[in-house]
Amino acid sequence: YQSAALNIGIKESKGDFIIRADAHAIYDKNYITSTIHLLHKGVYENVGPVQISIGNTLIEKAIAKAMNSKIGMGNAKYRLDKRGVFEVKSVWLGAWKKETLIKINGFDENLPISEDFDLNYRLRKSGGKIAASNSIKAMYIVRKSLSGLFKQFYKYGFWKMKFLMKYPKEFQPRWMAPPVFVFSLLLSILLSQLISWVIFIPIFYLFLLFLTTLYFLVTANSIKDFLCSAILFLIFPVIHIAWGIGFLIGFFYWNCKTIYQNI
Repeated sequence: YQSAALNIGIKESKGDFIIRADAHAIYDKNYITSTIHLLHKGVYENVGPVQISIGNTLIEKAIAKAMNSKIGMGNAKYRLDKRGVFEVKSVWLGAWKKETLIKINGFDENLPISEDFDLNYRLRKSGGKIAASNSIKAMYIVRKSLSGLFKQFYKYGFWKMKFLMKYPKEFQPRWMAPPVFVFSLLLSILLSQLISWVIFIPIFYLFLLFLTTLYFLVTANSIKDFLCSAILFLIFPVIHIAWGIGFLIGFFYWNCKTIYQNI
């Protein structure tokens, strides 16, 4: 897992600061300077950029548009907030004093996904503060296809359940929207003859999706932007369904694994 590789890098590093710089990203030339400047103020123990998604092809631009919106990503402040510097629960990438990471034992090497959320939770519980800043500039390069996007968000949902089982107090109501939609979709297919009202949940979702897509179409400022907005009618369901399926499968998998280990 990358969390193990990160811990090796932290342990072997010689400097006083650790700055995480993943692939699938483009970094501003002043990224390191801006990061160290904010850390030096001594207010926050972890700082990072606001996550702005970008793409090159039409489908990539549509994916980026979805990931830069509330309906695509919920109300994650580190993705959507445009203020200068603001406190958050977790942040994209991150930068710390090395001693801070050593103190909280680095990343959990059992987590291939959500290792950043896990670390940031432990950091906050130890009294540390986390900030996202628009002065720290980086852009996230999205997946190139719908299949890649589906796999990405399936993993997010699957491992989010693992994180939630470890830290149940971190539960956020917005996480339930995708699995509730997926579950209601399954019920509407299997039990529509017995529970007629269930069918209205996916219909209501599609109606909201139509209105949202229509809004983006009306506010499009170019032909390319209009085409990207039209594709959102496919992008949003891929994100929500993939995350919801991953979350539900994760619920059964992690609970069954826990029960089996306790037998």
